[in-house]
Amino acid sequence: MSDLQARSDGPRSGIARARGWRGFGLFGNIGISICVLYCLAAVCGPAVVPSATQLGGAAPFLRPSRAFPFGTDSLGRNELSRIVIGSQIAVLAAILAVAFAICLGTVMGVVAGYFGGLLDEVCSRVMDFIFGFPSYLLPILVVVALGPGLVNAALAIGLVFAPQFGRISRTATRELRHRAYVEVAILSKRRPLWIIVHHVLPNITGPIAVMTGLTLANAEGSYAVLSYLGFGVAPPTPDYGTMLADGQVFLISDPWLIIFPCAALVLLILGFLFLGDWLRSRFDPHGRVLFGQGSLRRT
Repeated sequence: MSDLQARSDGPRSGIARARGWRGFGLFGNIGISICVLYCLAAVCGPAVVPSATQLGGAAPFLRPSRAFPFGTDSLGRNELSRIVIGSQIAVLAAILAVAFAICLGTVMGVVAGYFGGLLDEVCSRVMDFIFGFPSYLLPILVVVALGPGLVNAALAIGLVFAPQFGRISRTATRELRHRAYVEVAILSKRRPLWIIVHHVLPNITGPIAVMTGLTLANAEGSYAVLSYLGFGVAPPTPDYGTMLADGQVFLISDPWLIIFPCAALVLLILGFLFLGDWLRSRFDPHGRVLFGQGSLRRT
């Protein structure tokens, strides 16, 4: 009998392993590869490529060639080096913004969902207030108040996306609040902080992870807009948004100054989008994505 069961379970377990290996699809694998490539460029790039800020190292406006694959800019700086070094700022900006959004939004959502009452009302109204601002107006106001820079821009962007994490964590916490193991912990006189850390947070990581992947792409796009407007890192540090702003003047005569930074930015955003699809497949295989008061189901 055990022989027969082992025989019948063998192919099934093999199929399960195959699905586990290839179950996230082509786009998920591409997204992970792109993100790993940019992370490697951010970490190892400065030691591999020539200086991205050296002036007079070459003639300005050199066309792409074997010596300068992406050409040079108006000051003779190597465009390939600037794009590789710019990946540091791009990756850091997205990660910092999403990390701040997760911390602020999750705290507000869990507090509102667990305690309810007045705290729920206050946190919900704060999230609605932030949602009421246009998506780019609030970051600009915050950066104008705090001053330009990578950290300030990331904090401003994270503030905009915090309510999304807040609503998701609030909905999930309200659902978990009435589970049997939470009720048992309450009856056992466990403190609310202990219950939140041991029972609530581990059970809302799935929805938070799904929203994280989707928000990385939006955060990077938002930071590119802020840096394009001059609210990002200060020159001469290379930055995709700043490179686009500087190169638009030479769009007709020297289009590579726009094409290569734009392609690098779009590729990174696509990588984040595909990574978000992979995370959705990993943590939300049935297509149920919590958002706000309800849920969206894939049909």
